[in-house]
Amino acid sequence: MPSAQRSVALFKGISGFPTHFFQPNHSNEIPMKLLKKNLTLLAASALLSFSLPHLAQAADSPAKDVKKTEMTAMSADMSDGEIRKVDKDSSKVTIKHGEIKNLDMPPMTMVFKVKDPAMLDALKVGDKIRFKAVSEKGSLIIADLVPMK
Repeated sequence: MPSAQRSVALFKGISGFPTHFFQPNHSNEIPMKLLKKNLTLLAASALLSFSLPHLAQAADSPAKDVKKTEMTAMSADMSDGEIRKVDKDSSKVTIKHGEIKNLDMPPMTMVFKVKDPAMLDALKVGDKIRFKAVSEKGSLIIADLVPMK
């Protein structure tokens, strides 16, 4: 008895076992229907395994991503500096600063107006800061200021 017939005889005794796998196939190829089904399942599981972690991560923190992007953008516009003088009466501050990239300005010491005079309340000479300077109507203005610790 050939081995294929022995296999069919062996598994025919098992109730519910699909014996169509052992039917004579003259070309010795895997049935096309079975091949398509298995390839479809394989492709679907591969797609899910790659996309689910990314979907979970995206669903987990959309607000964090927006805040992180905003902080990175703000950080890029901010420059380092040191307070040299605070003039609350005229809402001005003198800062020795590093390069101000958004204004294409080299490091120097200069006087800036502040957008909000309340920014000056917590500042004193010698404080290290990060600040964002903008040009408005020909004047350089401090739009944002963060004391460094």
